Amino acid sequence: GMSDTFVTWSQRILKMDLRSMGGSAQRIADALSEQGIRFRGSKVIKAMVLAAQNLVASLDAGTEEILLRIEHEYGREVLSDSYNKLGKVVTLLRSMAPNCGAAGQAGQQALVSWVLQMRWLTLRRRYVQAKWFRMEVMDNGRDKSPGWLAMSAAKYAAVRHLTHLFESLPSDILSAGSRTKLGNTFRSPIEVDRAFPVEAACPLAQDEDEMPVVDSTQGEKARRLGEVLC
Repeated sequence: GMSDTFVTWSQRILKMDLRSMGGSAQRIADALSEQGIRFRGSKVIKAMVLAAQNLVASLDAGTEEILLRIEHEYGREVLSDSYNKLGKVVTLLRSMAPNCGAAGQAGQQALVSWVLQMRWLTLRRRYVQAKWFRMEVMDNGRDKSPGWLAMSAAKYAAVRHLTHLFESLPSDILSAGSRTKLGNTFRSPIEVDRAFPVEAACPLAQDEDEMPVVDSTQGEKARRLGEVLC
């Protein structure tokens, strides 16, 4: 329906008997079109089917939650309304997963969820406007320098390594309770925001290509941590 986001449309399509449609993405797209199925009025094409398959394979409860949160707080047009943007983001992150220590489907799902949480945290802390997240910013393919997605995936790997270090410290250096608290907090950007909240303390970037200068007089620890992560 016209009210579907690409997430809900993909979930609905992937529950259908796709094998009976021929199996390949092109044959599935043709069969869906013959049945009059569209995405927000657009004809179903092969790329749309592939994006739906990649997306659903990467969804877990955390990813669904953060996509809904981004949609409700910043609008569905930011990400969940576009099969092209959302599909490309998920596909790129899945390709990066092996280099981030994110093995298998569960690892891919964890990486996708964490990076989308980072996107939410960056918006929540008002470091950029929503329109800053253009594909050329997220995936800087023109000059091969790392885009925002690659940088965030690298941060995910670094944070995983740090949480493992916390968990391996002996109790005479860090108590078991502190190890658990630190590990749980830094494993998720949402938990970081809960542990180090910043409410209306960060200026909103005025230029979509510039990160704002953050006033360090309020919420110092929270903002410094946010700057490191984001």
